[in-house]
Amino acid sequence: MDPAHRIMLETVWEALEDAGIAGKNIIGSDTGVFIGKAHLGEPLYKDFMNELDPVAFTGMISSTISGRISYLFDLKSINMVIDTACSSSLVAVHNACKALQNKECKMAIVGGVSLSLFPSEDNRIEMMESPDYKLKPFDKEANGTVWGEGIGVLILKPIKKAIEDKDNIYAVIKGSASNSDGTSNGMTAPNAIAQENLLITAWERAGVTPETIQYIETHGTGTSLGDPIEIKGISNAFKRTTSKKQFCGIGSVKANIGHLIGASGIASLIKVVLCLKHQVIPPTINFDMPNSFINFIDSPVYINDTLRKWERSEYPRRAGVSSFGLSGTNCHVVVEEYLDENVRDDCENDFPLVFTLAAKNQEALYEMIKRYNLFITENININVRNICYTVNTGRSHFEHRLAFVVRSKSDFLNKIKILKDLELKSGNHEGFYYNAHKILMEHKANSIDKGMTSEEIKRFSNMANKKLSEFVQTGRTNLMLLEEVCSLYVDGADVEWELLFKDMSVKKISLPFYPFSKKKILGSKF
Repeated sequence: MDPAHRIMLETVWEALEDAGIAGKNIIGSDTGVFIGKAHLGEPLYKDFMNELDPVAFTGMISSTISGRISYLFDLKSINMVIDTACSSSLVAVHNACKALQNKECKMAIVGGVSLSLFPSEDNRIEMMESPDYKLKPFDKEANGTVWGEGIGVLILKPIKKAIEDKDNIYAVIKGSASNSDGTSNGMTAPNAIAQENLLITAWERAGVTPETIQYIETHGTGTSLGDPIEIKGISNAFKRTTSKKQFCGIGSVKANIGHLIGASGIASLIKVVLCLKHQVIPPTINFDMPNSFINFIDSPVYINDTLRKWERSEYPRRAGVSSFGLSGTNCHVVVEEYLDENVRDDCENDFPLVFTLAAKNQEALYEMIKRYNLFITENININVRNICYTVNTGRSHFEHRLAFVVRSKSDFLNKIKILKDLELKSGNHEGFYYNAHKILMEHKANSIDKGMTSEEIKRFSNMANKKLSEFVQTGRTNLMLLEEVCSLYVDGADVEWELLFKDMSVKKISLPFYPFSKKKILGSKF
């Protein structure tokens, strides 16, 4: 399998976990998959294989990067790989938004990938590289771009549905637009008029006043030709509606991580989303003096070259993200901060809860315990109720399971510390429940294999959910019921954890990811 396929799968899984969406919750759903991948001077992985097996072929062609995700999750909506060169992944975001608006899908997985797998020189794109391997966006010494590697994934949903599902929401895409340069000074040369029109269209679709845009993450490749044209397009777009000067900051993440080609757009968008979340704008590095062809003094924009707290005005924090392709395909996305005024992160837990962890094997479970210990150490003030809600309703429940009752925040913190030194054995050990179950096929129910049939799982599940409902209905005071639910859960019960959080103010939050095994399986051949 092409490493781009495998790492994309891992990143998609982590994005789903971070969103608080358990894998089983999207199986068979109307979820679209949109992946941006440029093939700019990149040889196909299959071309370097001495012997190409027909089965292995599916792991080496670009179209199956998205197709494999749809296949593994049994997703029913469209999947596609988009190549518009450098704008590929932001165009993927734009197409995903349109598919959601047109109700072609109910959720979208959007990604971008750029990996340099082979140590070979490529003279076709060498002419665009900086000779000193330093990318200097909008600087007078800008002399070319620097290539980078990366994979990024976003999970998109209509905002009303995401709020209803209590998902982990980072930001809101207000609108997007895409267009083409048409005829310009050359096939690969940018077009300032096209870029100007692109921004105007995106702002109109987003329904925002241009003056409320406080920051734009530019394409910013650090080339003497592209940078002035981009500033000209942005400036002319703003000047259609305002005469204000230097009110909108600009920057380029490419100075930090290089030009990710097909993944550059989604990298820029992720940067802006994190800026909105943390309410800061980091500096664009390698900027000293402006390009002599750019008049920033008379421009609506300025280079953000220092770490700046992102103050909120009378409007929500808003930003734009631009990505322009060598193909002539341009894209711009308008993003706004998400304001959640319904949930207090600092509220203490009022009722007993349950904390669960699940993994494919005991080794992975131990690793998860380590990750949660580190996470809690670094986030001591985090809301325990939201932690329990996220792990129980937003993560997959694999065969190896751990559970314990949480009586208070101090009880939770103490038990998490105890866990790191606890030897996991089946049963109940001082309030910690652990077991590993295996589901048997019905015809093996009487075999010597240890396990449970689907009917037994169903019976355990009914018992657990009945006890959970009783716990809630009787005032959430009978801890013995919760202990019994923990025991049934680790034995294999499918628990409807939403019952435990009925009428509670909760939301899903970012928590440690599942630890993938990095062991290669050897000795197998189709």
